[in-house]
Amino acid sequence: AMGQRSAWLNRADTDEDGLASREEVLAFFGRRSEPPSKEGKERAEINVIRTESIPENSEVSLAGIEAAETYSAAEEGHSFFVMIGGEVVRESYVGDWDRSKGHRLASGTKSFSGAILALGVKDGLLQPEERVSETIEEWKENEALRDITIRDLLNLTSGIDPGDNGRVPPYATATQVKSLGAVGEKIRYGPNAFQIFGELVTRKLAAREDLPFPDPLAYLEARIFEPIGLHVSEWRRDRDGKPHLPSGAFLTAPEWAKYGQLLLKDGVWEGESLLDKATLAEATRPISAVMPGYGLTFWLLDGNGAET
Repeated sequence: AMGQRSAWLNRADTDEDGLASREEVLAFFGRRSEPPSKEGKERAEINVIRTESIPENSEVSLAGIEAAETYSAAEEGHSFFVMIGGEVVRESYVGDWDRSKGHRLASGTKSFSGAILALGVKDGLLQPEERVSETIEEWKENEALRDITIRDLLNLTSGIDPGDNGRVPPYATATQVKSLGAVGEKIRYGPNAFQIFGELVTRKLAAREDLPFPDPLAYLEARIFEPIGLHVSEWRRDRDGKPHLPSGAFLTAPEWAKYGQLLLKDGVWEGESLLDKATLAEATRPISAVMPGYGLTFWLLDGNGAET
């Protein structure tokens, strides 16, 4: 977010001149300002396709941006995209990557579940404190599962078996999950919660004639992606044809940035509120002392939502 100076920029700015120079950024990330080796240059060749001037009084310097760009390329980053005040100031790609090639977001996909919840609250479809068992009715007879709320599910504090990262189960399989502990006891990170949420949203949509969407992705595309002009390169689905919510999305850097801009604007796009602001705000607040670095489907910088 550009509204406040990020914590890492404050720490990188060792001479406290208000700007993070290339040398300071490299030093912060443990890099020397020595030129890369020939092999490194070949591997991290940067193809800049857009560079604009940095606005006056910006908290970010061009040298800092270039240092971050170099760091990204050296660490095998494929795309580098910087916006300030809604304007693109730097865009570059490494190797054969370009602005038309969608990148696998992996767990970045999980953040869209937070947006679906905020959208569902706005549409009167979902409520964070609602019990999952009110929709996944097969949980009602299970004492360990019946009181779990949607908030518990997406905060990853429901106590359920999280599943194996990298193995996304079908919705029907995920709903057969077992409890491993009490609600709120700890964070259990994995794909099951998001696939269960997918099944819950699918069932909710099926009961609403005014929301004729077959699955959570169709709902997201029609109500969020189309209004902001976001194009998804690909979204993987399971064998039942349902979209993977813990992973699965492929976006280009410019498209991913559109979603970031929507979040920065509290879910408002061109004057229209697309998401419930109060629910979305929980994305940048630590869920509890159990995990101060995690908000509602979002990881937080330094565990401090105020500077995320």
